[in-house]
Amino acid sequence: MYLQALGWLIIAILSCFICYQDVKSRKVRNDIVMVLATVTFFLMILTGNYAATYICLGLFLVGLLLTQVNVIAAGDIKLLMAFSLAIKPDLILLTFVVIGFTGGLLAVVYYLSIRMNKLSKQDNGIPYALPICFSSVLAIAASL
Repeated sequence: MYLQALGWLIIAILSCFICYQDVKSRKVRNDIVMVLATVTFFLMILTGNYAATYICLGLFLVGLLLTQVNVIAAGDIKLLMAFSLAIKPDLILLTFVVIGFTGGLLAVVYYLSIRMNKLSKQDNGIPYALPICFSSVLAIAASL
């Protein structure tokens, strides 16, 4: 139990760093995602959630297609795959719904900020790591 809580805490800290980097530079660094994937992999083993590997593989295949048609960035797919290793299969759909809802809310905030001249139009894209990290950290906590 203590190892699971420690794993979740490490994931939460890494998520904060990932969110900061995404807001600052609109990039999700591969080295941080690899550390995150390693922690979630060990958490998957600790909880016995081996079915998550199939979800991760499915996300890879769907993400590859969506990346090729420019629907979503590859960094966001990598991040989602890393998180999916520690999320129970029965919570994955709810996680996607929360990601969509919080991502939509973030899009509205960004749109209003541009309209009120708080952000320039050159700040292209929405830092989608924020809703992915927020939703996934909550889902992992619920999975423990």
